[in-house]
Amino acid sequence: CDPAGDTGDGDPYTYLDEYVLDSNPTVSNEFAVDGLAATSPATVQFLSTNSRNYTVEYSADLAIATNWTALGAAQPGSNGVHTVADPATDVHRCYRVRVVVP
Repeated sequence: CDPAGDTGDGDPYTYLDEYVLDSNPTVSNEFAVDGLAATSPATVQFLSTNSRNYTVEYSADLAIATNWTALGAAQPGSNGVHTVADPATDVHRCYRVRVVVP
């Protein structure tokens, strides 16, 4: 199959994305951010698998593509909901999750 091809499961991930995420291509929300606490400090939750490492990153400005900072070192997944807390308080931040095949 074409690594850049659509898996047909209704999510925006390609075959290559599904491989990196280690997700089931028949489940459209396998790698959605599960929750983001609106309190301070914030917590980010997402489904994870123990065969991948995850790094939550933050930025104060989405307009600057290189302005992302890791919230600590990469962590192995937990085969369930993975939670990462941001110790900063009273700040506005955007979050993303970087997935790496170990």
